[in-house]
Amino acid sequence: MKKLICLMLTLTLMLSLAACGGRQPQTGDVTALDLLKNVWSSYSDSDKFPVIGGDYNSPVEDAPGACDVSKAEDLDSMLGIPAASVTQIDEAAALTHMMNANTFTAAACHRKSDTDADAFAKALRDNLMDRQWICGFPEKLMIYTVGSCTVSAFGAAELLDVFAARLTACYGDAKLVYEENIL
Repeated sequence: MKKLICLMLTLTLMLSLAACGGRQPQTGDVTALDLLKNVWSSYSDSDKFPVIGGDYNSPVEDAPGACDVSKAEDLDSMLGIPAASVTQIDEAAALTHMMNANTFTAAACHRKSDTDADAFAKALRDNLMDRQWICGFPEKLMIYTVGSCTVSAFGAAELLDVFAARLTACYGDAKLVYEENIL
């Protein structure tokens, strides 16, 4: 029995390393877009779902896309990034379920060097938790820090669990800051 458990643990470790090319990407200089691309590309075909990336002006089908950080109102309405906090980031990227943003939306923000990561995450969390949701309610909210990036995701719990597993497999230094049910 112990040998079987050891074998299963070894296989699990090998699969998680293989999911992101067998090495952890550098997070100190990773861009928000590259972070989401790395996570999305690590998904198995059976875990993927129809997505759109980017923002209103530059959508990308079937992949994450960059967002224009000069459009604070768009970042707030699409991703929940508080308009007052947009000045603390120098880039953002998004990945959203194509049928309903409340089913799954993930955002990665690269923070400027003088930005307090915890304060930024709290403002993001508070803004998302205080929303008046339309077209259904997301079940769960997660916020991680990965190097100089803050990553948020909200939506169906099962999709967020897969996202969190892929994110932490790709980025060993991913730190969970918030995980809450949205009700």
